[in-house]
Amino acid sequence: IYKITIYRLAQISHVASSLINAAKNGKKVTVSIEIQARFDEQANIDYAEQMENEGVNLFFGVQGLKVHSKMC
Repeated sequence: IYKITIYRLAQISHVASSLINAAKNGKKVTVSIEIQARFDEQANIDYAEQMENEGVNLFFGVQGLKVHSKMC
């Protein structure tokens, strides 16, 4: 089981690619992803669509509200 919080992804993200590959390989992957991240959210949107298509369980931030959190 993989769980991660993602705030801002690069256009080419090895983290996102690894999560997608894990889901393709039958692992349970849950991602909390922030869509509105520093006004360059297109990479987050693109990867969220790819992850959703591959069966990753996604949780999104509150629409219209920029949320940034760190947890341990």
